[in-house]
Amino acid sequence: MQKIVEDVTGVSFSEYADNQTLKPMGMVNRTFQHALPKTLKQRASAAYDRNGKVHSAIYNDYPEKAAAGLWTTPSELAIYIMHMQAIMAGKKDGIIKKTTVESMFTKHQKNWGLGPAMSEVNNQLVFGHGGKNLGFTNKFKAFVNKGEGMIVMSNGDNGRSIYQDIMRYISKYYDTGITQDKP
Repeated sequence: MQKIVEDVTGVSFSEYADNQTLKPMGMVNRTFQHALPKTLKQRASAAYDRNGKVHSAIYNDYPEKAAAGLWTTPSELAIYIMHMQAIMAGKKDGIIKKTTVESMFTKHQKNWGLGPAMSEVNNQLVFGHGGKNLGFTNKFKAFVNKGEGMIVMSNGDNGRSIYQDIMRYISKYYDTGITQDKP
């Protein structure tokens, strides 16, 4: 996808995504750029290994920007989640059409949609995605047709066990059931 976008538009994937997708959605503290712009680099978290030591490559540069290159915050990611939920609820001025979002949220092979992992909780469709890069481990899950979801981001290689516990406790506290699924 990244290469197609670059070949068709003649601009870098990060420039296209920033200007055509992320900024119009209202996400302003995010980028696919590497190296990070100075304004974002000053606020970026350092990457930690499993032993709590800072990785020597604090800002690892992955060539596959579309798959592993998004720098963002939980608040910015929440904007994406709420935007997709709003489109499903009938928002007319979203960045993409409802029929496209419906395709994204259709279960395909191994419970993957077109981008997010898909599951069901109490007959409610849930979309989510995890991220794992050097020193960063993250996950979000949200209901497609309800304004509920959660995001947990960590700047450590051992963040998976932490985010699983946090998500389970949030789900139990708010009685959402969102962590009952496997993906």
